[in-house]
Amino acid sequence: MTLGALIRERGTADGTRALPFLRFFGWECTFEEYYQESVAWAHLFLAQRGKRTNAPFHVGILLDNTPDYLFALGGAWLAGAVAVGINNTKRGTHLAHDILHTDCRWVVTEPHYLDVLAPIIPELESKVECIFLSRRWQHVGRAPSEHPETRAEALAAVAEVEPRLQRLRGNVDPHAPVEPGDLALLLFTSGTVTAPKAVQCSHRRLVETGTNIARNVYNLGPGDAGYIAMPLFHANAIMCGFLPALAAAVPVGLARKFSKHHWLEDIHRYGATYFNYTGKPLAYILSTPRRPDDADNPLRICFGNEGSARVAREFEERFGCQVVDVFGSSEGGLGVTRQPGDPPGSIGFPAPGIAVVDEHGTERPPAKFDSHGKLVNPEECIGEIVNTQGVAWFEGYYKNDEATRERTRFGWYWSGDLGYKDERGYLYFVGRTTEWLRVDGENFLAR
Repeated sequence: MTLGALIRERGTADGTRALPFLRFFGWECTFEEYYQESVAWAHLFLAQRGKRTNAPFHVGILLDNTPDYLFALGGAWLAGAVAVGINNTKRGTHLAHDILHTDCRWVVTEPHYLDVLAPIIPELESKVECIFLSRRWQHVGRAPSEHPETRAEALAAVAEVEPRLQRLRGNVDPHAPVEPGDLALLLFTSGTVTAPKAVQCSHRRLVETGTNIARNVYNLGPGDAGYIAMPLFHANAIMCGFLPALAAAVPVGLARKFSKHHWLEDIHRYGATYFNYTGKPLAYILSTPRRPDDADNPLRICFGNEGSARVAREFEERFGCQVVDVFGSSEGGLGVTRQPGDPPGSIGFPAPGIAVVDEHGTERPPAKFDSHGKLVNPEECIGEIVNTQGVAWFEGYYKNDEATRERTRFGWYWSGDLGYKDERGYLYFVGRTTEWLRVDGENFLAR
């Protein structure tokens, strides 16, 4: 199944079309309304594409977590276009690189990012045909308080999106020809500020990932609801937040950006039973003052990565929910889930085929510890964490064959992460194979 087919099915089936889907503070739409608005966005992109069918059909999305982000995604997928999640924390040449490298012909944005785009317009003009400006949500959802007129708004490259959508609403589904194996989404790795790579995600991968998480992690059903506060340009928000809700036909609420102070308020606002995270949000939330009714909330499960075992335990106790923390990456090449009772510091017991090897593919011996628990053979036991049974869901990096080959040597998936196993086989993460410092889910140069 393709993502467009899933959106179409949810928006037309008798059992789902009238159900609530997207929520953004006081605003709400059903699956049918989401489908219809996505159709309008699809026609917007198809009209812009015109007869240039040989050029990349790529749409960049530079927005906060607003409904238009998800409408643009739906429109791209119904039109047969590739959506590109653009990191809205990037600036200058780094932002221009991401947009140009992924061959974005159009960029959808909102007013407070225009001054971010203005300095790089001359660089973008070689490929970017139009910047679509969405004002619909600019004052909703704890948005920036001021939206001054910017010099970028006067640029010829900027076009108001709402008048175009008004003319296109009510059009029929274009039913663009799309196959499950076709490219649907480009998401940048949480890599360095200078050279992150764009991970290719097919319709098949995204549909199956969302369905699997909805069914086997969250166990979603009637009465469930999600809450997305992680940025939608990140794989975690799409695969663990949005797509499970679409797959299971449950509602999902949006926060424009994550706020530890408003997190619990939003959980109550949206009746959220699941929350996805990446990096340190759980720790940030725990740093807020305790309240006697913290556990009196609808949340039952949090799913993500990079939460320590101590933080997970404290979070479960305080908020009365389950935390499922996994070790993995945007590439989808391997995953390890930590379980209650795992040794302190371990990221879990890996599945068969997950090994720690040297650069030649030779498995490293187990770690040894002294009587005080100190690792005594790091040079011997530490190696790269790999999946020797294949590359799983990794579908390559866009326009970066060299990096793809490096990740898939011997037909394995090489994670780029360093670790070791203890004598019982538990896995421990110690760092990256390159000189990066990892902070809040992103890698930065340590020097």
